[in-house]
Amino acid sequence: MRRLAFTLTALLIFAAHAAAQKEPRSLEDFYNRGLQRQAQGDLDGALADYDQALAKKPVPAVLSQIYLNRANVLMSKGDYNAAT
Repeated sequence: MRRLAFTLTALLIFAAHAAAQKEPRSLEDFYNRGLQRQAQGDLDGALADYDQALAKKPVPAVLSQIYLNRANVLMSKGDYNAAT
């Protein structure tokens, strides 16, 4: 029983790690990774992910949020002209 519990725990940890390491493909993947990178201070990475999310043609409500986050990143980088 212990062996089974250990094996299941190891598989869950491996699956969680693999999911965290996957390459983004969808708009949501790029947007979420952009949020994570922005929170970690990786402004260039966040900007690249937001640009990728925008390339996926989001619906208007999501589009405005991506542009807002992108503008915040540009302001953090001191690029006020590009942020407006």
